[in-house]
Amino acid sequence: MGLRLEYASLYAGVNIIILLVIAALVITQRRRHKISLGDGGNEHLIRAMRAHANASEYIPAGLVGITLLASLGMQLTFISYALMAGGLLYAGLAQQL
Repeated sequence: MGLRLEYASLYAGVNIIILLVIAALVITQRRRHKISLGDGGNEHLIRAMRAHANASEYIPAGLVGITLLASLGMQLTFISYALMAGGLLYAGLAQQL
């Protein structure tokens, strides 16, 4: 069973929620420590910012990859069916000639 677009959509939704939660954690740390720009050398804020930055870097690439796999999976299924049909027709016709 190939990967389907429904699964890619589910993965996208979950990862967007994760990204929003991490962004909220950064905002909370900024408010708690009254740091509007940069990290102020605060370890908690630095960790929250790095988590958000890592998620922002990796989630989009992962979503693109999952979507392409789901889309290529459908195309590969149709291509394999067409090749099987062509091969079977050829094999059946070759026996008649």
